[in-house]
Amino acid sequence: MTGIVKMSSKGQVVIPRELRDRLGLKAGDYLLVQLEDDEVKLKKVEPIEKFKGILRKSVNDPELEDSFEEAMAKGEV
Repeated sequence: MTGIVKMSSKGQVVIPRELRDRLGLKAGDYLLVQLEDDEVKLKKVEPIEKFKGILRKSVNDPELEDSFEEAMAKGEV
């Protein structure tokens, strides 16, 4: 399945409805953007907040949690 889309002046593109429906994408979903050779690939990923909850349950280290919060605030995670 392919389609041609136009990029806006802000670098935004619209994923055609047929592709969104087929992949189960909805507003607010996160996509991983990868550059491979000369192709841009998108992949649906789980939001970091979900993983943050998993970390809290499995790691009981306030210093590590603070580091994670700082990395999130800086956009590093």
